Amino acid sequence: MDKTIDLKRLLDATPRPHYLTEITTYNKQGHDCELCNYELNGTVIFSSEGHPSVSDRADKYLSEPHVNVGDCCFALWNATHVIAEMNGFGKRILRKKVEIVPFKIVPPDVSINLEVRLNEQKVIKVKNREMVLGIIQGTFYSGSSKLVKITANYVAERN
Repeated sequence: MDKTIDLKRLLDATPRPHYLTEITTYNKQGHDCELCNYELNGTVIFSSEGHPSVSDRADKYLSEPHVNVGDCCFALWNATHVIAEMNGFGKRILRKKVEIVPFKIVPPDVSINLEVRLNEQKVIKVKNREMVLGIIQGTFYSGSSKLVKITANYVAERN
């Protein structure tokens, strides 16, 4: 990474829960690109302390502790909000499709690697605002084992 990223400051500007704990690499393809691509690799921890969704599955209900894929979505949204904040995007929402493919159980209370790819597909004008349509892809790993892959379509306002 070229510069230090203040993850806490960036996450403070985004909705909770926050599971992203570290950014290990961040890259943006091009600086003044019409359609840019972004990559962010980081670490997430789904802590069972202070997160009822995680703690319920870690010690109350199930014989094998695991993280709900909904919490994986939140971790991916953490990373995409960080990318958006770093690049001056305004309003942003998911659109039309979110696909979640679980491969293995996601364990709580351990470091999980997250690889995020954000690919801009098309720029459109809406009421004099520049909007970008794109695809978000996040893959969670424990070591070399793929745990979950999430793909979603989005629209974001460029400022």
